[in-house]
Order: sequence, then structure tokens, then C-alpha cells
Amino acid sequence: MKPYSFICFILLAWSCTKQDIPKPVVEPPIVIIDPVKTKNYLQPSYYLQQSDVNIDIMKLRATKEGINSGWNILAVTFLDINADGNDDIFYNSGYGDTTRTQGKIFIYKNGDYILDNSYFTTTPSLVAARKAIVGDYNNDKMPDIFIAATGYDVAPFSGEYNELLLSNSNKKYDLVKFTARSSFYHGASSGDIDKDGDLDIFVIGKPDSYFLINDGKGNFTYSTSQLDISTLFDQFTCELIDIDKDGYLDLIMGGHEFMPGNTTRIYWGDATYKFTNKTDIPLVANLGVITDLDIYDLDGDGVNEVVVTRTGGKNDFSNFYSGWYIQVLSMANRKLTDATSNFIEGNVYTQTKIDNQEWIPWMRFGDFDKNGKVDFYSTKCTNLNMVRWELQNKKLIRIN
Repeated sequence: MKPYSFICFILLAWSCTKQDIPKPVVEPPIVIIDPVKTKNYLQPSYYLQQSDVNIDIMKLRATKEGINSGWNILAVTFLDINADGNDDIFYNSGYGDTTRTQGKIFIYKNGDYILDNSYFTTTPSLVAARKAIVGDYNNDKMPDIFIAATGYDVAPFSGEYNELLLSNSNKKYDLVKFTARSSFYHGASSGDIDKDGDLDIFVIGKPDSYFLINDGKGNFTYSTSQLDISTLFDQFTCELIDIDKDGYLDLIMGGHEFMPGNTTRIYWGDATYKFTNKTDIPLVANLGVITDLDIYDLDGDGVNEVVVTRTGGKNDFSNFYSGWYIQVLSMANRKLTDATSNFIEGNVYTQTKIDNQEWIPWMRFGDFDKNGKVDFYSTKCTNLNMVRWELQNKKLIRIN
């Protein structure tokens, strides 16, 4: 064979071989949300709510404390206290009366959770702890715990102060009491709102809400200059999240949206570090109590959907805290449109027992069953059965 003929043969053979090689199939990445071993405790508290812990908190209290109360455990959060790569559990429950109840820490050991309050130098004690959040508030690479409390939930709603468990050099927790202000504090969220490298806290309550601005060492200054607090009517739950992905934390909040002048809303953060521009979220008739607020890009288009967990509530207070409903809103240029039917199935539960208060306090996104798919599920901290959806083909499909 002549040289040029041999070269042509080789090129032809290579060309045919190349055509036979199939193109690689590029699978979409599996989204595993915030594994415990890589938690950054300088994130907004919203993301730190996500955890691998999926146990029944009510059963834990009954088993470890011998307290089989029907009262919900609302101030519950998850954090890796001993840096072993496993989330531990903190909760501070209440019993619907004026009794002060103590916070509890359960350390994960060999597949079990062991009560160990030796981490407290002073044990937190509150009448009605309503929400607990986590963050590294003194920048020592150890998670801390802030607790918002309402006080006795009966008129005249006298309220109480909030507390902070702040880590010290001995890896224990000192108790900081925010006694200068006392009110019906129902929610809190933390994040670096002024982009100075530390976590600030927003506390929401009736009639008093405020920011705690951090100096980086866990010393806080009360502030209300970031938001017109007088416009917050019956708001009870909140989150600091960069919803529109512009690099600034937004403040989403809701409460009793059936009250005059009230809405569920998003205040958009910007370079002024103030919250002035807002967007209202569409109402859902007779389901005007907001219990939780979440975001996730359900359809993978790069834009977050907003997910609102609701329970019964209207202006005559009938059907109050009865049943639950999950609302999903799509977003375009900061405008929110109800797209519930497009994104979720089995999103409503109507209870039949009067005054049974079968509602969902907390929802979260995560891979519940470790199958590589994102789930949306409730924290089991009430007597209501856990509910869970799995994200399949851009829609939340009810699993249980």
C-alpha cells in the first residue's frame, strides 16, 4: 500500500470509529442540601434549619424526660455541638401555662440521643419558647442558639424576653438574657444583613419587633432603623433569605393576614441595608395564619419559588389553627403569582375535630430518605403525623 493510501485508510477508519462513539449522557446533578459535616454556621439561620435529623421530637421528650404532654415543641433546632459531624438536638418546650420550662440538649451518640445539659453554664428557662434558631454569633466557629419567646399565650399577652445561648472558650454555653425588651416574641431569623462578616438577628413580635446588630463578638445593639416597625401588623413568623439572588438578604414575614392592614410580604434587601421596598403575597381565603416560609427552585430555572405553610384563620377567629395548606408562588421581577397547582399535589388537610389544632409548625427541604431526590417535609414536633413530598419532574409529589 502506498504511503498516501495508508494514511487515507487510517483517517477513514478513525472517522468511522469516532462516529460510533456515543455522546456521554449528562445527568442533572443530585442536590443534597447542606450536609451536616460541611455546615457553615455563618449562614442565615434559614439554611441551618436543614438537618439529617428526622426523629419524632415528641416521642424523644416522652422517652427521655418521661413527659408525654400533648403540647407542641415549637422551639426546636439542630446543631453539631461537639463537632463530630452529627447534628444534636436542642429544644425548649412549653406547657400552655405560666410555668417556666428549661431548655434541653440531646447529644447524638451511637445512634441515640442522650440528654446532656452539662453544656449549659446557666440553663435557659422560659414560659413559652416559640422559635429557636442557630448561628455562630460570636465568630468562634461553634454554633450558638437564640430563643424567641411569647410568654403566656393568654390575654393580655404580657410577653417575655428572649434568650441567647452563647458559646465560651470552654465549649460550654453562657446564657444571655435580653431583658431590656419584653413582648410577645413569636419568631426570629438571623443573617449578615449589613455584610460586615457577622450574623445579625431580626426578632418579630407583637407589638414590638427589632433587629439585634452584632459587633462580631456576640455583643448586640437593639435597632429599628432598618425597617418601619410600625407597619408590622400581627406578623409572627419571619426568615432572612436572599430570595431573588441579588446578593442581599431579603426579609419575608407573615402572621394573621386576615387582620386589617396585614399582608404576608417580602421586603427586598439592597445596598442601603434597609428594608423599604416590599411585595405582598396573594391571600388564601380562610387560611390566613402563616406558620412557616420557605424557598426552593422547584423547576430548576434559576429562580426561587416561595412556599408558604398556612393554617386556618379568618376575621371571626373561627377554624383558628385548624388544618393546613401549602401555597406555592412563582416569581418574576419580584412579582409573585400563585402557582400552587403547578408545583404541588396533596397540599391541603381539613381537620374534622373541633379545636384540635392539627397544623404544621415547621417545614424544610432536604433529602429525607437519602435517595438523591429533594424532599419537602415537616419537623415531627407535634402530635400531627409527619407529612412529606418528593420533588419529581419539577413537582412536589405527596409521599405521606
